[in-house]
Amino acid sequence: MLPKVASQILQHTSRAVAAVQGQTGHAVRSVLQTGSTNLGQWNPGSSSSGWNGSGPSSGGAKFHSSSSRFHTSYTGAGRSVAHADASSSYSDAVDTSDEGFELVAAKDNTISIRSKRRPRSSSLSFTLQVQKEPGHRGVLKAIKQHVRSRHAFAVSKDTAGAESDLSDVALLDQAPTSTNILDPGASKEGPSSPKEDSEAVAGLFSAKNANDLEGVKRESEALRSSQPPSVFVYNSILEALRVTRPFGAPLDDIMTVYNEMIALSIRPNVGTYGTLILSLTDRDREVSTAIKNTEKRLQQRHLIGAAADEEGEFLEKHVESLRAEQNFTSAMTLLKTARATGRKAVWGPNQVGDLSVYGALLRSCVGHADVVSAVEIFSYLEQGLNAFDKLPYASLYMDMILVHIAAGDMSGAEIIFEEYQRLARDGGLRVFNNSADYEDTAQHLHMIVWNNMVQGHIKCGQPQEGLKLLERMMDSEAGVDFTTADVPRPSPATYFGIVHSFINTGDVNSALIWFNKLLQQKDSSDSVLSPSGLPVKPDHSVWTEMLIALAKADMVDDFNRLMLLAAQQEVSVSLYCRILGVKLSLDHIDAHPEMDSQTIIETLDFFVDTVNNRWDSYLWIADGNGVSSSLLQRLIQTYLRLGNTSSALRVLQSLVHYGEVAASKTTSDEFVDAKLEQSRSLRNSVQELLPFFTAEEIASSLSLQDVYGLWYVADHMNVEQIQSVCAMLLSSYAAALPTLRREDIKVGLWHALFRAALSLDRISGPELPTVESLVCDLVRMKRAPFFMSPTTRREVGDRLTAALGIEEAKALLLSACKSNPDITSFIPEVDASVHSLESAPESPSIPLSYEFATPVVNVDPYHSRFIDENYSSLVPSQVLQGYRKFEAGLKDGVYPNAEVLGRLINAVGRLGELQKVRNLYEASQTVLASLNHDKRLQSVGWFQVEDQMVIALAHAGETDAAHVHRTRILEHGGTPSADAYAALIQRVKDTTDDTANAMTLFQEARARGVSPNIFLYNTVISKLAKARKVDYALELFQEMKAAGFRPTSVTYGAVIAACCRVGDAQSAEILFQEMSSQPNFKPRVPPFNTMMQLYTHTKPDRERVLYYANALRRAHVYFTAHTYKLLMDAYGTIEPLDLSAMEDTFKTLEADRKVAINGTHWASMINAYGCAGKDLDKAISTFESIAAHPSSHAAKLPDPICYEAMLNVLVTLKRTDLIPEYLERMEKAHIHMTAYVANLVIKGFAAAGNIEQARDVFEGLTDPPQGVAAPNNHAAYDSSPRRVSTMEPVFREPSTWETMIRAELGNGNRDNALVLLERLKARRFPPAVYGRISGILSTDPVSIWDGVGLASPQSPQSLPSE
Repeated sequence: MLPKVASQILQHTSRAVAAVQGQTGHAVRSVLQTGSTNLGQWNPGSSSSGWNGSGPSSGGAKFHSSSSRFHTSYTGAGRSVAHADASSSYSDAVDTSDEGFELVAAKDNTISIRSKRRPRSSSLSFTLQVQKEPGHRGVLKAIKQHVRSRHAFAVSKDTAGAESDLSDVALLDQAPTSTNILDPGASKEGPSSPKEDSEAVAGLFSAKNANDLEGVKRESEALRSSQPPSVFVYNSILEALRVTRPFGAPLDDIMTVYNEMIALSIRPNVGTYGTLILSLTDRDREVSTAIKNTEKRLQQRHLIGAAADEEGEFLEKHVESLRAEQNFTSAMTLLKTARATGRKAVWGPNQVGDLSVYGALLRSCVGHADVVSAVEIFSYLEQGLNAFDKLPYASLYMDMILVHIAAGDMSGAEIIFEEYQRLARDGGLRVFNNSADYEDTAQHLHMIVWNNMVQGHIKCGQPQEGLKLLERMMDSEAGVDFTTADVPRPSPATYFGIVHSFINTGDVNSALIWFNKLLQQKDSSDSVLSPSGLPVKPDHSVWTEMLIALAKADMVDDFNRLMLLAAQQEVSVSLYCRILGVKLSLDHIDAHPEMDSQTIIETLDFFVDTVNNRWDSYLWIADGNGVSSSLLQRLIQTYLRLGNTSSALRVLQSLVHYGEVAASKTTSDEFVDAKLEQSRSLRNSVQELLPFFTAEEIASSLSLQDVYGLWYVADHMNVEQIQSVCAMLLSSYAAALPTLRREDIKVGLWHALFRAALSLDRISGPELPTVESLVCDLVRMKRAPFFMSPTTRREVGDRLTAALGIEEAKALLLSACKSNPDITSFIPEVDASVHSLESAPESPSIPLSYEFATPVVNVDPYHSRFIDENYSSLVPSQVLQGYRKFEAGLKDGVYPNAEVLGRLINAVGRLGELQKVRNLYEASQTVLASLNHDKRLQSVGWFQVEDQMVIALAHAGETDAAHVHRTRILEHGGTPSADAYAALIQRVKDTTDDTANAMTLFQEARARGVSPNIFLYNTVISKLAKARKVDYALELFQEMKAAGFRPTSVTYGAVIAACCRVGDAQSAEILFQEMSSQPNFKPRVPPFNTMMQLYTHTKPDRERVLYYANALRRAHVYFTAHTYKLLMDAYGTIEPLDLSAMEDTFKTLEADRKVAINGTHWASMINAYGCAGKDLDKAISTFESIAAHPSSHAAKLPDPICYEAMLNVLVTLKRTDLIPEYLERMEKAHIHMTAYVANLVIKGFAAAGNIEQARDVFEGLTDPPQGVAAPNNHAAYDSSPRRVSTMEPVFREPSTWETMIRAELGNGNRDNALVLLERLKARRFPPAVYGRISGILSTDPVSIWDGVGLASPQSPQSLPSE
């Protein structure tokens, strides 16, 4: 049954129909499918798709169902078309992350004031014509009384004025360390007369009117260098800077000029304050828009299941930094300061009578839901309007209504609305526009005010009152030409707003009821403010809002129903909603395993098709949102689990299609990369997904055409697994060959077969087809080979010539080319030799010389600012978009300045995009060459670019190239920045003494006077921590704090790890407690894992391990793979063993979908059963169970870590007789031997007395070049799916030399040990390494194996924290 108010609306609709029928020709009730006396069809049924029945009413299920609710507060800014502000995020307010990304946060524009109180003058009513009527109470008076009744603090604020002691007013300078004070005693105005001032600023006004910011800055510099500028000149400069400031730009330039004005003792006047207030309120609304957009992006990421990544962290910190800006507070403080000067009003840029300052402040009050400030500003407006006998603007009433709605105060909003209606009837309002469209503007504004009231009641938990207003609008006798004196008829925006309002309150059921009814309407509207009075179909924005609301409420069935309906009605649903549908469906399927397989497949196929039908579908892969990998993996795994390989393949193959379509559709201005199919994000996605198809049980079920599809994807994306896919293709072809007919193999498949054979020809076994066998098949099937590209033809000719000889190769080709015996494209007559097919042109190198021509270059300042403020960030998608903007400008001959190019070089380098770095560097040389006329600017720009090249190349892993630019800076008399040195130090690796090399760079930086920043300190401390140089690390830690730097979680993590590595548990505990007590502490996994590792392996104490694990749980921080591994070690290695608890931990890991099982977890159990529990059979059975585990296919298990653990058990239990079996299995599994596995084998053989076998293993290894760390011993354990070929050599580690020396000593061969020590000395390892190993010679032979470091860094005993 309906609530009373809804029933009233429905029962009186026939009257509304009669009122509009003559004007529209359509009865409202007929459109709404109503009866003759009421709107019964608007009475919703029990289902979400119908309106007729006894379900919740249009007023919401709050009244009849517990599934719906209303919130009694509303914090949004309300719906206002007139004040709508579209914006994207901008980068003037960003943070510096723990990893040292060196971006500058927004500067503080805060204004502080200590005020003296004075009684405020009484306020008059805003009603000018009617205020003489006896007994009438003005809106301001009524509102003030209402506010006093609601807010206890409003009384003091209302009765206390804003008179200030100007000596206490301070505007914070833009430099963080200085503050300028307003000096009220100074009154220097400058010597120039007003006429001279007007003439002086003529150029400034011209630049302002042309919106030429750089011109304004040039004129400003010239004016400020005069003797001395007057307050009029300074005000003109401030206003010009305000007008030309780009949207989203910081207020730095404006604040710099203002602070300079104060420093010169030029007293600001009300015009100064007016410009500053307008600047602050502009910025305030821009910040509010940016926060709204960024929070929307974060919500979307959350809904779609985005993983925690760089972009998410950046967005969260971006919101925090934006919220920290106090622009509105500063604006209100300035207003009080200005009024304290004794003036009655603060004028806007049009001087006396311009009240735009108060209007701007009032609009900002809406965003902050600040009713008290709004009332105060309203009173100032009243004074100004009364002084000039002007009518109030209608928009001011709308803003006052919105601010009360935002504060959840509908009683106050109703008071304002009543006064607005009275003034509108009596002609007491004016519209902000005096153009020819006055009537249209007035109508729209009038309708917006009514719509806001309807929505405000719903948002504030009073839907019945909102529907009463809707009733009045539907009953209105006014036509489409209504005036502000009439009650407006409903527009599409009225109905759309009702849906929006219910969603805003969280009452999704009621929103869905209204949305469903709108779906039943026949017509749509091009204008949401068209006063037709009739409901229309929902537009795109309402569709999107409704779908997202259903997703948030987990109403999957309704979401799917609407998506299907959208497809049927050809409604353009956003790509985000389509991808969200995939995510919701997968979650629903996982939660309901009883679902029918065919239903699941049909549901998934529908959403996959809706995504693939969008040409911009590549965005869900390329957007860097952390979604693509997990979502695509789940999608493909679900298809494969259900046996639907064709749909799974279709998803994989669509990735190539995304890139190709994007490339064909792109323009220089679109957010698309023309070579998207080559991008790293797509390639990485394919590399992560291919293993699902190459797993043996899936690969065996694929047809030849399916495998051809896999090859097509692997080849186009240039993935690392291409050879294994080539082998699959040839194997599948060989198996199908007996039944294949000529027409079964299309040209594309033949091409793929030859490319695969050419790729594998050298290593393919007899079971795989070769190039020559494929040519023979062509002959048999009477297919000429001219479908091949010229390159492939030549490669085929070369391979045939090498395998058969030139004459036999020619004969075979001639038999295949009977229709065209010209085979010179395969084997040229002039050159029958075998050519190398693997050479490729080298990429252009980065210029190493500094030579200038003097080209004419258009270095555009606006282009520079646009790129710098919008795209020089650390979010990959934004960086690449910025690069595309750079390229687009380059095509038009427009360049950014050298400084901006340098920052973009830095950002692109962090993405590893070396070719883009080179392109930017070359462009910077052109820009610098154009600066021959200004050697100082040229020199500054050159050093900036070179410094950014050091940072970019270091982050891209091109350390040698980075040092080239560092050397160039030093040779030209400069010094790299702290960020450059930090990047170089961070990337010192793959040497035998990383720390010594890193410290050399740090000492160079200090010797050259570089002041360390947080990034440099963190990097150096981390390097020292890893080298166990704990004293020096702590010394720098204390130095950093003394220098005023607040340690980050990375800093604490490094020093805690340093203490843990040397076993200093007491210091580690103290530092951990200090970190936890920091006001900005945000729990992160690594420090907790470090402490757990300390008490697992260094100072075994299971109780402390569990303490830190439980602390993670209490902090609601998810466990990582390493956390689970440490817990398993704590139960499986610390006495007394608790193997059942270890097994329970592994079960918990299996159920945790956020963490993948890897080799360390299996190694932990094998080690626990075998080494700790001495149960060889259990260890072996655990190892044998790995391959069959569901997680092992994607992770390619068992891996070297698992084998290492198994070999460690065999050595510990003295079962060296089994070692050869496992080594043979490793080789058959194509698992590359590591030095750490070799260490165990050497120890096992030596301990069993087989010293010759131990020597054979040792001598079978290889030494890396001197000074270079041994490669490939850790390659299988990183995040890449790549495996090292078993044909690659195994390189010795220092621990391998130590193991072999101990083996010789343990077998009584001291002389042999001395020979090995001499060989070790010749390798020139760091002195500490050599000293530790040489000390073994004094060891008692009985304890020769005590403390030997055989394990790899990934082994159960020594895997470090993340």
